Amino acid sequence: MSSQSTRRRDGALVVVLLVIAVIGAALRLPDLARRPMHGDEAVHAVKLWDLHTSGTYRYDPHEYHGPTLYYLTLPVIRLAGVRSFAELSEAHLRLVTVAFGLGLIPLLWLVRDGLGRAGVCVSALLTAVSPAMTFYSRYYIQETLLVFFTFLMLAAGWRYSVSRKIGWAAAAGAGAGLAHATKETCMIAFACAAAAWLCLRWGGAERRTGPGAESRRDDVIRSGRGVRLALPVAFVCGAAVSVAFYSAFFTHARGPVDSVLTYATYLDRAGNYGLHDHPWWTYLQILAYTHWGPGPAWSEGAILTLFVIGLAFAFRRANPDADAGAEARQTFGRYIVLYAGMMIVVYSAIPYKTPWCMLGFLHAAILAGGFGFNHVLTAARRPTLKALAVALFVAATGHLARQTTLLTGPRFESDRRNPYVYAHPVGGVLRMTSYLEALADAHPKGRSLRIDVVSPDADYWPLPWYLRSCSGVAYWDAPPDELAPVVVANTVLTQEEQERLTDGRHVSYYGFRPDVVMLVSVEQSVFEQFAAQEGASGSSAP
Repeated sequence: MSSQSTRRRDGALVVVLLVIAVIGAALRLPDLARRPMHGDEAVHAVKLWDLHTSGTYRYDPHEYHGPTLYYLTLPVIRLAGVRSFAELSEAHLRLVTVAFGLGLIPLLWLVRDGLGRAGVCVSALLTAVSPAMTFYSRYYIQETLLVFFTFLMLAAGWRYSVSRKIGWAAAAGAGAGLAHATKETCMIAFACAAAAWLCLRWGGAERRTGPGAESRRDDVIRSGRGVRLALPVAFVCGAAVSVAFYSAFFTHARGPVDSVLTYATYLDRAGNYGLHDHPWWTYLQILAYTHWGPGPAWSEGAILTLFVIGLAFAFRRANPDADAGAEARQTFGRYIVLYAGMMIVVYSAIPYKTPWCMLGFLHAAILAGGFGFNHVLTAARRPTLKALAVALFVAATGHLARQTTLLTGPRFESDRRNPYVYAHPVGGVLRMTSYLEALADAHPKGRSLRIDVVSPDADYWPLPWYLRSCSGVAYWDAPPDELAPVVVANTVLTQEEQERLTDGRHVSYYGFRPDVVMLVSVEQSVFEQFAAQEGASGSSAP
């Protein structure tokens, strides 16, 4: 193929990726601030603001994860001119994760010769419309950034294997360092990536026997020459990036040490049964088919099916007459299928499961699915079969996109029937926040009115986010001796404690999370002030 023809095809691929990125943006951007903040999102918002106001970050090896999410949000809030925590909005925060979720699409350009152009287009479209990939890119949590940086590591590593340019090895190391500075579970991806490479290098790759085989053989799999140079460069770059972030850019020497010591906590968390422990099949069941209560059934079975197709094609005997491009695609396909399969096995085997952790292996399965679909088009000799394969894929992506619009829409975005909703606050949080702000606004002290939030084990998140405009809020494990004018309490308190909160006070109840209810206890005089003001304005008290 001439270089001019190759440039034209590459240019067309760039246009396609941009169009698909626009589709992904159309699914991710609308009404970013509407869904109630998850407790984890609220925690990260508070830590972000601490970084913004203090200028430094202290890593906690027991909770919360790495600092990249916070540092990469700083430019957004500064460009937006946010001057106080109260001015910070959900949209400011979630724009960051949306950007990295969309960034996975143009990043596929780096593996166009590994997946094939058709495979890149398929992977890009699946990334754009996948319900899970879309839903969690609208969450202000680390997972989408972790997937992006891990893929940067893999894609840059592939570019090094093709070009032998040491800059790509450095980029792969930087991606690994950013992944480590994002979330500790990056080590699962690193281990699976290394294991897949070792399988191909020592046992899984076939040697070519046809003419010119030695010149076309994949050196990065079989030869240690390039690896002896690339690995030290990648390691130094990755370590430098990780240390920079964990040390708060060389102002906190303990941070990098804690980023290593934290794995004692994570090993204990992965092996002990507890609140977040679920059977091994949980992730696969969620992706394959979920139907809870009245409402739609959900499935990303199309992605799992394409992954299985990629698995089937990955280990077929190589065609001895295949050109170098076809051999490269087969090598990359085998690698990504092995990597995806190992990720699925490891994440399924770990008892500790939260649904956003699926994103790492789901994205790998999407890449393997793109490889598989590229093989389907190659194997389909007749144009009618190719057209049928494309038509089925278009129908599958339409089904995925339809689910995505439902799952991110007002009806299901925080509904427990949504398979990706997990321990999520319900709409009562928003109504309770409006009530508390109205109580404060009707009081002479305004937003400095004392409000006590009482909940054992600090189970009150995301209230610190929603009450960020109120300066008189205090948080307690049990009701203090002197009750505040307004008390918000978890109804898991003892009967005696609840009777104290309801005696002679105005009480209302709000749904907080599924099976969790909060009561709001207000001094009678404070409530009467509020009711009088609301009556004058024509509103109704709760």
